[in-house]
Amino acid sequence: MTKRIKHDRGNNKLTKPSTFEHPSTGLVVKALERLHWPRGSRKTLQEAVHMSLVEYDAWFNRLRQRRVANARIKNFKLYLQGVLPLPTQMVIEWFEFFHHQRAWRNDFPKDLKTMAWRPNHPHWEDIGNDYGERWCGEPKLWDQIMELTCGDQE
Repeated sequence: MTKRIKHDRGNNKLTKPSTFEHPSTGLVVKALERLHWPRGSRKTLQEAVHMSLVEYDAWFNRLRQRRVANARIKNFKLYLQGVLPLPTQMVIEWFEFFHHQRAWRNDFPKDLKTMAWRPNHPHWEDIGNDYGERWCGEPKLWDQIMELTCGDQE
């Protein structure tokens, strides 16, 4: 059984392993194995995918469940719930992005867990700011979504 690993939001350390197998891990790994990963990095693909699925799934569920009083943030939250991919597709797109952007570079990490999806990843912040820009021309709305979904995670 695979261990669940959570990122500590502030310093990117791995914490709190517990037993849990995300049901989509095998499907996502199979989809990503077709890519030509640099030598040594494929060994950590399954664990990185699993970490990403668990984290994104938890984050997306917090987004759906949290109540918001501010109408603008509430509407942005509803917009995000409609446009953000489900965990399986998100994690596939996440790793494909990093593969296409960096796999050819000499400094590509052998440990793919360093590229696992997490809410405080700089690339995720860029994506979120883009959603805010597209929705209303205000990328900083994303900061309020992150406070809503991660504010109590520290």
